[in-house]
Amino acid sequence: MNNFYFKTATILISFFFVTQISFGQRGLTTLSGKVVDSKSGEGLPGVNLVLEGTNAGTVTDDFGNFNYQTRIKNERLKVTFVGYGTQTIKIVFGEYNNLNIKLVEGNTELKEVVVRVEKYRNKGNPAVALIRQVIDHKEQNHKSGLNYYYYKKYEKVEFGINNVTDKMRKNFIWKNLKFMFDNVDTNKVTNKVMMPFYLREIVSDVYYRKSPKSLKEFKLAERHSDFNIIDKDGASNYIDNMYQEVDIYDPAILLVTNSFMSPLNDLAPDFYRFYILDTVKFKKDSCITMYFGPRNKSDISFQGKLWIAKDSTFAVRKVEMGFPKEMNLNWLHDMYIAQEYDFIQTAVNGRALMVTKDSISMDFAFTGKDSARTVQGKKTTMYDNYTINKPLNDSIYKQDEFEAHDDKYYEKGEDFWKQNRIDTLTSSENAVYGTMAKLNKNTGFRIVTGLFKFFFDGYIPLDKFDLGPTTTFISGNTVEGTRFRFGGRTSPSFSNFALIEAIGAYGTTDQKFKYISNVRLNFSKNKILRFPLNELKLYSNYDTKTPGLTLNYINEDNILLSIKRGLNDKIFYIKDNGFEYTHEERNGFSYKIGAKNVVYEPGGALKITNDSLNNPTGLQNFLYYDQNDKLLSTPSITNTEIDLTLRYAPHDKFYQGANYRTPILTKYPIFSLKYSKGFSGILNGKYDYNKVDGSIERVFWFPLIGYADVIVEGGRTFGKLPYPLLTIHRANQTYSYQMESYNLMNFMEFISDKYASFNVYYNMGGFLFNRVPLIRKLNWREAFTFKAIWGGLDDENNPSRANGQILFPKDANGVPLSYSLNAGPYMEASLGVTNILKLLRVDYVWRLSYLNNPNVANGGLRFKVKIDF
Repeated sequence: MNNFYFKTATILISFFFVTQISFGQRGLTTLSGKVVDSKSGEGLPGVNLVLEGTNAGTVTDDFGNFNYQTRIKNERLKVTFVGYGTQTIKIVFGEYNNLNIKLVEGNTELKEVVVRVEKYRNKGNPAVALIRQVIDHKEQNHKSGLNYYYYKKYEKVEFGINNVTDKMRKNFIWKNLKFMFDNVDTNKVTNKVMMPFYLREIVSDVYYRKSPKSLKEFKLAERHSDFNIIDKDGASNYIDNMYQEVDIYDPAILLVTNSFMSPLNDLAPDFYRFYILDTVKFKKDSCITMYFGPRNKSDISFQGKLWIAKDSTFAVRKVEMGFPKEMNLNWLHDMYIAQEYDFIQTAVNGRALMVTKDSISMDFAFTGKDSARTVQGKKTTMYDNYTINKPLNDSIYKQDEFEAHDDKYYEKGEDFWKQNRIDTLTSSENAVYGTMAKLNKNTGFRIVTGLFKFFFDGYIPLDKFDLGPTTTFISGNTVEGTRFRFGGRTSPSFSNFALIEAIGAYGTTDQKFKYISNVRLNFSKNKILRFPLNELKLYSNYDTKTPGLTLNYINEDNILLSIKRGLNDKIFYIKDNGFEYTHEERNGFSYKIGAKNVVYEPGGALKITNDSLNNPTGLQNFLYYDQNDKLLSTPSITNTEIDLTLRYAPHDKFYQGANYRTPILTKYPIFSLKYSKGFSGILNGKYDYNKVDGSIERVFWFPLIGYADVIVEGGRTFGKLPYPLLTIHRANQTYSYQMESYNLMNFMEFISDKYASFNVYYNMGGFLFNRVPLIRKLNWREAFTFKAIWGGLDDENNPSRANGQILFPKDANGVPLSYSLNAGPYMEASLGVTNILKLLRVDYVWRLSYLNNPNVANGGLRFKVKIDF
């Protein structure tokens, strides 16, 4: 499940805090309430609220609501809206002001007011004409049009618990955690008390060159206030994915794993409503303020306010925006984005528009209630030392971005941070590091986090040895019967150089003992199993394998996969001995070199005894015809192989679990290529062959209408081989929906020596459901998939009496269980509903070809648990 570990970790850790913490503190002046029409009581969108005599203030959302905090000492609030009389309201400085404001229609411009409140049109709308000018001038204002630029960047991300109370502070559970309440602050958006528990800082140098295009960010240092149970690099990757750079000039803005339509998208006038509010001064320049909000409040889009330069540049000088409360997002209670842009002098007597302040604040909660206790995450980015259109040495753009990751990357001292931190930490932020160090040593907290780690990692820590995975201790299948498995591996406290794994398994039906044993030797400076890997793995195994079952993030004998549909009685017993060396680079390139000797023995429906040949030896054998057309058998197939795998995934990101990696979707393609070579005469190997497999995967993000994950694969085997060594296509006979497999294909149903496939997974993000009354309140989302694979077998690999190949298995009635794809492609499609109760995905899958194959399902429901925003 994509990102399941870290997302759930964030939610459960937050729950641990928010149900216990207490404290209260008075802070800044807070203005909160609603502006309505005095007659109808309807909320008025886009009302301007400004502190009298200043340019500071806010604007109401689509329902007339507002929430604003300020340190400016002022006691009067000016409320203006075109077509309504202006009001000036007295407020109390330093207090929480709950205001219910009723505006009275004026005698002038009444017709305009009726049009704006009751009927919105683009035609003849001056706000739309203005935003089209801004869109038309994007190219000349956007920084990507510059030849060169350089700047220093300081980034700070902080997470804290919002809305803590005195009542919760008195809870006895916190008797030994009083130090947690020494580190509280006031949330600058909601004016509620916040207790920070996580802080991450990064200092970077950023270089850009237009031609040939290159953007390099050299991270000089990074530090965290850590939870011991969370992978530092994985957490950093996940935070980067949630808080990607916001550029108002981009057509799509990626945040919290969703693609938001920018108000400056070329199509924005068709999906947003725009209102001109006022003309104000911003840093001595005259600007037009404009409100914008989505026409459909459930769409993944923004609402907020733009400050547009009142000159020929039509440049955006400032933006403040959030999202409608009705938007189809999970766990996100509130969001506030604020950016400022300034014209910076260039090296050639010009100027360029560059962002100078950038802040993104998000509140995460289990419910959408205003009184909900939330976890607030805030990212603040500061920029300095701008150098624009000054050519730099080409060698800068040839460097690897990760070369700056020296041995002290995570260990820079306080002197470094004082010199390179553009912003200063508050006393509350500064104390986070020490507070979390104390918390990680607390016995109660360690017990809670230990249970959490056990639940998701599946290992029971026993000093220097971890027992598990616990989800595989007991499972079952048709061939083995009830399967018992027991063992574990050494922990990093035993050694950071060597990890030893030893596991035994036994089936009550086949009455066979199996084992898994391997040693990993770590040659990197990182912790063992951590990216980037530089390791040698030596292994010797004897275990079962379901042909065609491929699982990336879960063990095949996981108890949750024990229930399968249809006939699930095809299995190999595999003796597997070999090694593989894996080397990964931080730039996304990796290679793996391996060598192995594998012995395949048939089991279940693949088992043909010599009894059927009137030769009662009772051995398990593969069948074939010799040159004299005589049916013979062999008990096993032995293969010796070396292989090389190359992978390139620029900007590859994932969360690292205890025994798996969960990828984080990015917009960059992933390339993979594998070459395998078989040898006869070595370690009893009998086959000479060459095999090549490759794939390309790319995620395409679409503003408002979700994303599509497209995968293209292909492969070719050169040589004469028995079917266990050919490509057995990925199948799924469980009731869980598997993205990487064919969900209505039976195990080992199709075998090829050449193939090409095209798979597309499309999640619309609720774009259609959001437009259906009643259904849109459920926050469901649409998902569509289409999968097709073309393949086939050469005559020498298609088993027959003439070529002497190992025969495809048949059932008890002599009906074949395996086929080639020579008759055409296998295809299936599905229509799914995701985000049911914020957790469940349900798909109905249709099989579109090879419908007459025996024992197949032409359609069926599949399920998947997925936590997502």
